[in-house]
Amino acid sequence: ADRVEIRAFTSRTQVQPHQRFWVGLQVRVREGLHVNSHQPDAEHLIPTALRLDDEARLLLVRESYPEDEPWTDPAGNSQRIFRGELIMGAELEVPPHLAPGEHPVHLLLRLQPCDDRQCYPPIEA
Repeated sequence: ADRVEIRAFTSRTQVQPHQRFWVGLQVRVREGLHVNSHQPDAEHLIPTALRLDDEARLLLVRESYPEDEPWTDPAGNSQRIFRGELIMGAELEVPPHLAPGEHPVHLLLRLQPCDDRQCYPPIEA
């Protein structure tokens, strides 16, 4: 079974230059797993991160993440994590020079699922 399920949604389907809109991600982390916070406590931990694809012609205004929670691993190291059902996303703006037409939004999410014993390879979706 997948360690993480991700579903995208948007606040608008049509926007004009200078308008802002929200792209959200509903993330479900499988029971017994967690992902690192967007601001992990240790440098070696891979943070959960949102970014626009390099091909995107939109402007990233701000990112939004849920509140993280403290967690202590079996070795006694404290961390900040996300688990369960999460909503995160980004506010985007259409730049004034963008020509009318369809422009796909490629918001990328990078996260690393872990359990009590190990972390798995990072996922980018």
